Amino acid sequence: MSRVPKYLSYVFLAVVVLIVAAGLAVRFLFDPNDLKGQVESRVKEATGRDLVIEGDIGLNVFPWLELDVGRTELGNAPGFGDEPMASFERVVLSVKLLPMLLRRDVIVRTAEFDTLYLNYTIDNDLRTNWDDLLAAGDAEDEVADEAESAPVKLDIASVEVKNSKFVLRNKLSGDSYTITNANLTTGRLAAGEALPLKGGLTFDMQPLDMRGDIEIELEAEFVSDSGEINIRGADLAGVIEGVTDVPVEAGMQADAISVNTVEGTIAAGVVRMTFLDVVTTLDVERFPYSDKIQPAAKISVAEFSPRKLMQQLQMEPPETADPKAFGKLAADANLKVTDTAIVLSNLVMTLDDVSFKGSLSAPMTESGSFRFDLVADGIDLNRYMAPTDVSSASSNSDAAPVEIPVDLIKPLRGSGKMQISRILLGAIVLDNVDVGLNAADGKLRINPITAKLFEGNYKGDIRIDVSGSEPTLSVDESITGVSLAPLSMAMFEKDNITGSISGAYKLTARGADTLQMQKTLNGSMSFELLDGAWEGRDVWYELRSARATLKQEPPPEPKLPARTEFSSVTATGKVTDGIFSNNDLLAELPFMRLTGRGSVDIPAATVNYNLNARVFDKPELKTGASAEELKDLTRAVIPLKITGPLASPSIRPDIEELLRQEVEDQIKDQLIDKLFGKDKQPAPAGEQTEGEVSGDEAPAEEQKDPEDILKDRLKDLLRR
Repeated sequence: MSRVPKYLSYVFLAVVVLIVAAGLAVRFLFDPNDLKGQVESRVKEATGRDLVIEGDIGLNVFPWLELDVGRTELGNAPGFGDEPMASFERVVLSVKLLPMLLRRDVIVRTAEFDTLYLNYTIDNDLRTNWDDLLAAGDAEDEVADEAESAPVKLDIASVEVKNSKFVLRNKLSGDSYTITNANLTTGRLAAGEALPLKGGLTFDMQPLDMRGDIEIELEAEFVSDSGEINIRGADLAGVIEGVTDVPVEAGMQADAISVNTVEGTIAAGVVRMTFLDVVTTLDVERFPYSDKIQPAAKISVAEFSPRKLMQQLQMEPPETADPKAFGKLAADANLKVTDTAIVLSNLVMTLDDVSFKGSLSAPMTESGSFRFDLVADGIDLNRYMAPTDVSSASSNSDAAPVEIPVDLIKPLRGSGKMQISRILLGAIVLDNVDVGLNAADGKLRINPITAKLFEGNYKGDIRIDVSGSEPTLSVDESITGVSLAPLSMAMFEKDNITGSISGAYKLTARGADTLQMQKTLNGSMSFELLDGAWEGRDVWYELRSARATLKQEPPPEPKLPARTEFSSVTATGKVTDGIFSNNDLLAELPFMRLTGRGSVDIPAATVNYNLNARVFDKPELKTGASAEELKDLTRAVIPLKITGPLASPSIRPDIEELLRQEVEDQIKDQLIDKLFGKDKQPAPAGEQTEGEVSGDEAPAEEQKDPEDILKDRLKDLLRR
């Protein structure tokens, strides 16, 4: 028995000597380049593809069976063009000879691929240029499985890919993904073991027009039974161009990605992406990659600063009254990519301290449009307005006009609606706001707009058209039952009027800014004030005081606090070039009625009204006036003037008109005395005075109405 191992060692030594001798014979007596033609013919017969080996072939046999092949190109499938399906400048493979011969163990030293090129194309019929080769490979595997039952053990120390290029094109969708400058190195590749991969590459994505340089590190595993490629611990970092005007840093980490090559699907799992300082986490559902790439995922955007992001992108952040505005943003939603849009549903987004919920979609095509359906809680818009210039804050006329944002409105394409529990704009508070929006082709319509406004209601329809050479505006608005006290305080910082207001406004305007718009306002307006009071003004006292001035009597004692009640004030009118003209003002006060006409200069925010007041014979709740005062105040129409700033107009009796009336009355009395005698007055119609004749003998003048006789004689006197 002791001789058996000795004999076996002799046999093994003899086999080794024969292999070495055969290797030396092959090296010096055989030129593998002589087999190029045969290899090319066999490939043509088997695949129908043209194989062209332009470079030299080097061959070593022992102890490693090493094959070194130069420039080689494999033709494309029929119908896929003249571009090769695969090519390389050099490939070096080294297989350990004895384990392969004795145990069918394929132990490979480093496999080197220099300038490798692979082309994967999907045509309009969803065929690929790899289908025939994969089908042939499956058939050969079945034959091999039947002929050989013993498995082959594959063990590759490493794979090096240098300066290589990979292309994936989908002609049906027009998408293309290109990887160039690929320099990748793997660790050990063996059955049942994960394959480490590390390196860098340059990518280009069309039609997204995105490109960048990426460093990559991951572990990959191929499961032959299921046809799955599992990628774990993927970590990508690099610089991307095309997302913004400047290159930006980006990164991605994925715990586990599964590619099913049989089903043509990808399950990406949890993916974390970093864009500048924005961290986004996606939990991606399995989706197909062979046809349209339309993933769906749960998305979460960690809190970041939009203001800081704009600065990093070399964008000028908006100047806001609150410097902390646009300081925080976070969001969670369900994401779905479709043919035309990126859709966010079940959206929960927080901007600063405002919460939004609903859905939002962004278009994937130039002709697409935005869609939104959102519900928000309270928004303080004052935080996001431009800072107030203290030097001009005291005067509306000095404030700079606001430019119409033409460049923002013109490209807008979208529609949607938003419900907001409360909006604070200046001191105006709007509750339960419903807003609808449509924008396309430079035309923006905000309709409907409804809201609760200071215990009343607001309804509006606003249209802005910037499609022409000059922006135009159209508004159709109405308010009902709005409390005047908070409205006056909000608009003019005055709380000197109470009651409620209702009104309707249909206006058009044009211009590049708000001042030009105000100056070109045209349309109609109407309003009604009900059951209120003007605090700080006592019109009854001012009427009595004006009378005392005319009579050269001491002024009456004022009743404090001064106030003037009214039951209703109504007015309608036209607006022309920013001027509201009104001819039917009617105000009902407890002690008098006011009628008149006037105008409001909207750009200048000034008012100019001439009113006529008629005091009632028995004015309600007005005590303290003597019988003589009441007689003087009730016997004639009293003129009033309202002038000055719209926020705090002056209301006073028209003294000049009162004096004119007083003089006219005195002249009238003197003329009557002169014409008829001091103790005589024109007789009433149908009566005769002493000395008059009747019947047909009476002169024609004496048959006239006495008032007409007075008028005629006054005219005659004036002519003289």
